[in-house]
Amino acid sequence: MRSTESTSPCQLVTLASGPLVRVDRCMDCGTITLHLGAVSLRLDRAAAESLWTTLGHGLGSQTELPRESLGDHGRFAH
Repeated sequence: MRSTESTSPCQLVTLASGPLVRVDRCMDCGTITLHLGAVSLRLDRAAAESLWTTLGHGLGSQTELPRESLGDHGRFAH
């Protein structure tokens, strides 16, 4: 069943950008888009906040790896 409503593309505004990641927000619907290399995730606000919290807990946990084990841009050294 097709909807008769027309949909318009998101009006994206970049909130933050780095060498590997960009975060955009749609000014119409509020969707957060996380671009990580060739992967893009579209998240509603609750999912984005959950991801942020989970990443924060994981990166700040007691099992944090020593800084020396990380390579350029925070990637693990091979």
